[in-house]
Amino acid sequence: MSSLRKILASRANALKSTGPRSPMGKRISSQNAIIHGFTAKKSIVLNGESRERFERLQRTLFDFFRPSSEVTALFVEEMTVAQWRIRRLWAIEAALYDHELDSIREHLQKTYATLDNEVRIGLAYRSLNDRSSCPTGLRHYEVQLTRQFERACAMFLLLESYAPGNEPADSSQIIELPPQEAA
Repeated sequence: MSSLRKILASRANALKSTGPRSPMGKRISSQNAIIHGFTAKKSIVLNGESRERFERLQRTLFDFFRPSSEVTALFVEEMTVAQWRIRRLWAIEAALYDHELDSIREHLQKTYATLDNEVRIGLAYRSLNDRSSCPTGLRHYEVQLTRQFERACAMFLLLESYAPGNEPADSSQIIELPPQEAA
């Protein structure tokens, strides 16, 4: 255990601290927010994606769940990130199909007199799968993210049931988490 003299000296030194002064020190210090808390969106939202849409999603989930502690807020943050990444996958999938449909359009027009939209998309899917495992990989990733969202939601609900002022959950209220599969 520290002596009283060491504690007082440590407090006195802390009062003298003025934070980073050099441009390099300020730049390094400014990155601390990226690693911690909700400002981590700087590392979640990619260039070209809408920060405003991410923040709207975040506000929507926080307004809906209303976490009562920093711990439960972490689970709402995890749900936000998982949902954001799921939406990104949906956009990637749509872009892949649009691109594939554009690239096989001429072939389809030469080969088929008439073709309904579902068959065109099916042929684009087959074409993508023949050349790449991307559609299957996207689906696998979406399943993982959905499970991440569901587990964070389940943990949030479980922890909130133990929040001060709430009755402790009895065993019938405990949410069973699905078994985790090996990736």
